[in-house]
Amino acid sequence: INAEYMGGVDSKLQFVRRAFFSVSGSDEKAGRVFAEGFPSTWTIEQVQRHFQENNAEGLVKVNLVRNRLGHFTGKAVLTFQNVIEAAEAIKRFDNSKPSGAETNLKLRDFENPRQNAEGEPTDTSNRRVFVRNLDFSVKTSQVHDLAKEFGPVEKIDVPIGTNGLNRGFALITFVHEKDAQRFIELSNESSFRGRRIKVQYDEVGPRKKGILAGSKSI
Repeated sequence: INAEYMGGVDSKLQFVRRAFFSVSGSDEKAGRVFAEGFPSTWTIEQVQRHFQENNAEGLVKVNLVRNRLGHFTGKAVLTFQNVIEAAEAIKRFDNSKPSGAETNLKLRDFENPRQNAEGEPTDTSNRRVFVRNLDFSVKTSQVHDLAKEFGPVEKIDVPIGTNGLNRGFALITFVHEKDAQRFIELSNESSFRGRRIKVQYDEVGPRKKGILAGSKSI
């Protein structure tokens, strides 16, 4: 890893980002799978055990998708050692039913979301990120500057209160799912404009009536 930590909280985030992206080939060769249908009471260990006990090869990491209250949504991003093992997991486990689950699992390639007839992604849930605990003086452009370091951004919404300041949170929609995941992994609990921000997948998004009223978008 070719990165040097220069000190300071904000510098530490920059250091982690450089280190993450400088690991030669390790991330790009990995295969990621998006899975949904797990019992909401399951832990990371139970998700891992489900695949290990059924002889799935190459599973190296499990990221649970949680809602704003921190509760597991039954969805997870599974990282395998390579794309071949990821494809095999999709083939074997898609439409299977874990013990204690009410529905069958749905698995698909994390890097290639379903598209409509125009070739555009139909589901933004794995590209949309919720950021909270923002300093109230933070501008939409500053949030955009933070997010774009990880990849192209489709949209940013920063709700504004009646006092003209932001309401302490933002919704960021990335063009690519992998960039949203990296943003969450490297920015959660980091310092941004003097505040320690919380970053996670957004499970409510703009569907919640009124949540984006008065927001400023990019």
